Amino acid sequence: MASQHRRPSARHRVLPAALCAGIVALAGCGGGSSFASQADSICKTYNAKFNALPRPTASTLITYLDRGAALLAQGTAKLRALKPPGTKSAAYQSWLTALGQELAVIQRAETTAKSGNTRAAVTLLQQQAPSVSSQARAKAQALGFKECAA
Repeated sequence: MASQHRRPSARHRVLPAALCAGIVALAGCGGGSSFASQADSICKTYNAKFNALPRPTASTLITYLDRGAALLAQGTAKLRALKPPGTKSAAYQSWLTALGQELAVIQRAETTAKSGNTRAAVTLLQQQAPSVSSQARAKAQALGFKECAA
């Protein structure tokens, strides 16, 4: 599997960026309201867990994607349990849907890597993660989240 990646430094940039797209969306969703404070608490918890993951190598890619996807799924589930203010409900649900799309990209990459095609998994992340991440950031920005939109 290691022979499929000639430049580990590129993988180290792409994979964390792809997973960060979703996980960082869970990191520091700020604001002054109780709703925003609750979301912020969830986001900070899952961001810390993500940051504790060792950066992937060719031999740890599947584990990295699996753990990153699990963290994104767990954090998003906790965020889904929150009750946004009525005026933000539709936008919040739209943002959660975008996080789900990010999770789907990560899961497809994991499935691809498990089939033995690590290079295709990385390519999938490079091609699809930026678009879904951009959409999620825009939705977070529309909600007034600062860190989630970064």
